[in-house]
Amino acid sequence: MVEFAIMTPVLLMLTIGATDFARVFIQSQGVAGGSNSGVAFGARRNVDSVNYAEMEARALNDVAGAEGATAAASQFCDCPQNPGVAVSCLNGSCPNYGKPRVYVKTVVTKNFSTFAKYPGIPRNVPVKSSGYMRVQ
Repeated sequence: MVEFAIMTPVLLMLTIGATDFARVFIQSQGVAGGSNSGVAFGARRNVDSVNYAEMEARALNDVAGAEGATAAASQFCDCPQNPGVAVSCLNGSCPNYGKPRVYVKTVVTKNFSTFAKYPGIPRNVPVKSSGYMRVQ
């Protein structure tokens, strides 16, 4: 009886902790899927790459339990000679290449709350995922 009384709270905490870990994993997968859906829409055509409202709507539509989730879509351009260095998408040009490469990016964020308060772990954690893709 004494061993059972000592181990019951420990096993209960382990069970709740494993459940919370599974919940945050499932939520992170949903947020990642949402950001990928928004990017996939924006990368279809140049016209869609500036339709930020639709990219954000599609991203939030694919997030499971989307209440409280936010999405932000954007577009950026760069040159093959300087990847990651932004240039103007409208009137920029790349030496020996021509028009810059166009990318779209979607960032989805949703707050996650644990069932219980654990020592050293915050109770509310933002789960965030971003995806980017080159426009076709």
